[in-house]
Amino acid sequence: MPVRIVRLGSPRKPGEGLRIGTVRYPPRDRLTAALTVAGWSVGPSETNFLLIDFGTPERSAATAEDLLSRGLVPRTFPAGHPLAAYLRLTVRDRHENDRVIEAAGQLSSETRA
Repeated sequence: MPVRIVRLGSPRKPGEGLRIGTVRYPPRDRLTAALTVAGWSVGPSETNFLLIDFGTPERSAATAEDLLSRGLVPRTFPAGHPLAAYLRLTVRDRHENDRVIEAAGQLSSETRA
């Protein structure tokens, strides 16, 4: 699918439809795929972050603590928040994403053991 860059606010041409499209973002796609393989439930994203569903606020909080102990800082949500069972991870450069992927693999292995 071709991507057409247009100036923000420019008028649509007849028959053009909406100008909302998907531009592939390889770092996000790679991180999503790797976290999914690790068993994490990654929601769809068109942004520079991923929202991961851990099922319960307790599991989300435990995972956040483990990530923090590894120097990784997820975005958490307070108890009672509709997203309390989720963590938000920002897509970063390859090295930083690799650290998240490694941590997810280790956490998944520990959980299964």
